[in-house]
Amino acid sequence: QRALSERPELKHFVFLEFFNQGTFIETSLNQIKSSALYGGVIAILCLWFFLRSLRLTLMITTAIPLCLLTTIALLYLRGQSLNILSMMGIILSVGMVIDNAIVVLESIQRRRDGGMDEVEAARTGAGRARREPCAGGERESARETERDRKRARDRARDRERDRERD
Repeated sequence: QRALSERPELKHFVFLEFFNQGTFIETSLNQIKSSALYGGVIAILCLWFFLRSLRLTLMITTAIPLCLLTTIALLYLRGQSLNILSMMGIILSVGMVIDNAIVVLESIQRRRDGGMDEVEAARTGAGRARREPCAGGERESARETERDRKRARDRARDRERDRERD
């Protein structure tokens, strides 16, 4: 409408608005934002309820803003826009990041319970998640867990021998 008033050769035309897609887009973006916020809060509460550890919950939830900032920065650097489709993809990827963080934490905790020290458990637990990003190798992971248990028993036995020598 502003373009019609600024250009004198268009003064004989009448502007009629049939459909304003901008209101639809604004409504959709607001719904996506609120859904993401509610989903994030529910995910954090569920993590806290099931993990029963504020420390572990905070470790996983720090992955959420890190994932969002990295994705938006990459979109900006590539010159792409942030639209409804990309926002829905970002929300989906946040869920995948949370899922992978839980898998890694569970793997690390299982190794620590098996007798590994913290650094080695973190290294091998994160390495397993890197090799099996879709968590599809149940048989391999069972073999790997058995190997880890055997290594932990061997280390505990070696430590016991060292104590007896001293």
